[in-house]
Amino acid sequence: MRTVHTFQASGILAGQVLFLEWDFLWRLGVLIGVCALGTWVIIQVKRWRQETTEALPAAPQELLDHYQEMVEKGLLDPDELARIKARMGKPSSDTLSQPHDPSPPADQSADTSS
Repeated sequence: MRTVHTFQASGILAGQVLFLEWDFLWRLGVLIGVCALGTWVIIQVKRWRQETTEALPAAPQELLDHYQEMVEKGLLDPDELARIKARMGKPSSDTLSQPHDPSPPADQSADTSS
């Protein structure tokens, strides 16, 4: 059986080449490095998403306990804690200011052209 050692066939018949092609090995190393970097990025993003999922907003009582600890440490003013408690006790003012009215406005009449 004859072995082909021409320049054109060396790229195709890599198993029959008797010397190392450093250009090929360099590119292979870059490809492996890029794959490893991509795998690392995917793992980090998964961990980040898990952490953000686990760090959902705490219950109101937990938040108030945290703010109370901040007052005890001197990081938060007691008046500010009172304002936070008042705000957490009341529903949002945006929902109360815009009541839902299903009827059309007075200046527009209902369409009766049928």
